[in-house]
Amino acid sequence: MKTNKTEKPTVRIIDDDLDLLEGLAYMLEEEGWQVKTYPNADSFLTLDNPEVPGCLILDYLMPTVNGVELQKQLKDKGFSQPVIFLTAHADLDMAISVFTKGAFHLLKKPVDPLTLLQTIEEATAKDKNARSESR
Repeated sequence: MKTNKTEKPTVRIIDDDLDLLEGLAYMLEEEGWQVKTYPNADSFLTLDNPEVPGCLILDYLMPTVNGVELQKQLKDKGFSQPVIFLTAHADLDMAISVFTKGAFHLLKKPVDPLTLLQTIEEATAKDKNARSESR
């Protein structure tokens, strides 16, 4: 079994739009990323391993628990991976809220694939550096 030091970063995508989940996962896997998808916050909280390095792509509007509520829960639980919000419903108040709570980036749907890939690269590098410093 691999240790955290050698594990490949995982891009976690949480979005209730299953077509988007599949499309993003396919694109990212084609680019060499390891990807885990979750259709809602509950499945993510139940199934994800926060010890695996990487980042999180999080939708803002989801049923039951929205992205901002999940971001707060993650912060309360000590989740350290950078959070990238991907939403079609961004406004100034929402942007201020997610950045105040520590979001790494906010991207608007539909997202430019190159912008998303660059943001993921930066977010996973930040997570890797933070983990190295904490050792």
